Amino acid sequence: MITRKYETLFIVKPELPEETMLAMKDRLEGVIDRNGGIRIAFQDWGKRRLAYPIRKFPKADYIYARYLGDGKTVGELERNLKVLDYVIRYMTVKLEDRVESEGYDIEAEVATIFPFAMKPRDERDDRRDRDDDDDRPRGRDRDDDRPRGRDRDDDDDGPRRERPREYSDRRPQREAAKPQGEAPKAAKPVEKPAEEPKEESAEKSAE
Repeated sequence: MITRKYETLFIVKPELPEETMLAMKDRLEGVIDRNGGIRIAFQDWGKRRLAYPIRKFPKADYIYARYLGDGKTVGELERNLKVLDYVIRYMTVKLEDRVESEGYDIEAEVATIFPFAMKPRDERDDRRDRDDDDDRPRGRDRDDDRPRGRDRDDDDDGPRRERPREYSDRRPQREAAKPQGEAPKAAKPVEKPAEEPKEESAEKSAE
């Protein structure tokens, strides 16, 4: 029979009793079975810190379910999640649209599920070993191809200017003339009194 493959991830309140977790698992697995679904995996991924507090909870317990079913299966599962007061959030994603349910290899499917997309360390080590054996050219050492500075003593045959034996960077500096008290005031020129015109003698005027 052709069906679809779904996954549902939901988070519940932290510090739930183990009896409550087992009762929730039995209830949801029964919902999938009664509505024509096939259970693939139902996993507790543990407690993690949320990106932001939800209902004043900074952390929550993540529960993951993967199953085969149709729209009726998904609808009934989400309805049960909505009525459970300790379920904070849930989300369902359709993974495949057409899946043959008869003879489906559930064990092989479970082996491909990694919590939070974190693969086992063995596979990461194998991938790192393959990268180490790769023959691709590596980055060159900057010191190998970097142009070397020319040694003047060996290569430069031109005239050289000898450095004086006594060399000083001190240069004569002109010191600004500093005022030595108040400058003497220039003497004002003495104005000569204007000469009064001389009176001509009466004798000259009579002539």
